[in-house]
Amino acid sequence: MFLNTRIKSHQHILNEEAFKLFSSNEHSFRVSEVQSDSFTLSIESLKNEDEEKFLARAHSIIEYYLVAINIATLGHFSWDFYMVSPVPYFKSEKSGVFENFIFLHKKSGYKADEELLEINTDLVWRSLKVMLALGNERDDVFISEYIKGIFNLHNSFFNINFLNESFANFYKAFEYFCTTMILKVKRLNNEKKQLKSVLTKFGFKTEIVDDFDKIYVVRCNEIMHAQKGITEGVSTDIILRLKIFLDALLHKHYEPIWKQVNR
Repeated sequence: MFLNTRIKSHQHILNEEAFKLFSSNEHSFRVSEVQSDSFTLSIESLKNEDEEKFLARAHSIIEYYLVAINIATLGHFSWDFYMVSPVPYFKSEKSGVFENFIFLHKKSGYKADEELLEINTDLVWRSLKVMLALGNERDDVFISEYIKGIFNLHNSFFNINFLNESFANFYKAFEYFCTTMILKVKRLNNEKKQLKSVLTKFGFKTEIVDDFDKIYVVRCNEIMHAQKGITEGVSTDIILRLKIFLDALLHKHYEPIWKQVNR
């Protein structure tokens, strides 16, 4: 039995050679049907594995790899939402008949303004090592917020979007990682100052660190303090800025791991 999903690349041009590491049918983690902007990821069940337990385990592996490939490549990968349709509507010739699901063409929440990058074998190998590191840490709080950020950024339903939720997810992931993994404290006494100190510690330039102020304004006024009222929706641009901060921090944090592990 396999659990299969389609992964979409929004910033890298893909090729089969780069994913050769995962192409063998001998492995339970397989990549196939690689196109320039997407690939199929399949997880195989263990012998006599309970179906419900297998689906939960396979879903968890896919989550961790999706986070890992974003970190390792400093790119932007998500589920291909064109492959799914969580829309509670059906089309039919008669009223009251639930015959045909409506499959909406979901617009991506991300459009790369910069030049697309080429994926390569080293980046794919790096994504495996990051996934293993994340798996060893088993920090489901961080993974959950990050993956919900990806899901909410790209999911939509007619005029309904979840950009506010996506921002909140990525911010919580960023704050949690800085607090728990870097500063190793339970809570922040001066949130903005301490979070910027983490960025400085990891070698971010002053002008980049200062750009975090714009994100923090959104955190204060739009999302995390709902009693102030939300006057405008959060823009995709500010979410992507936050994701870049988060991915770059994670990239720097896990970089020693893929440099130490011999291929």
